[in-house]
Amino acid sequence: MMQQPDREVKSDRLLGLSVACPQCGTTMQSTGKMHYSPVIKDWLIEYWCPSDRQLFNIYTPETYSLARELASDPKEK
Repeated sequence: MMQQPDREVKSDRLLGLSVACPQCGTTMQSTGKMHYSPVIKDWLIEYWCPSDRQLFNIYTPETYSLARELASDPKEK
């Protein structure tokens, strides 16, 4: 079975989002991108940790509605 390529959506509406880093607890800011994960069949928002200098793709129930809205909006691709 072939794996589907990742889908990516960019939006300025994601830039104000923040979460705690899962590794160090530092507050991370969204990069303005989200990626569709075929594994969990949902959208993961990309965050940058300034302490760990890593990108993390994270799903949170709080951002579910926004992610779905952006994914279905053709202007946000």
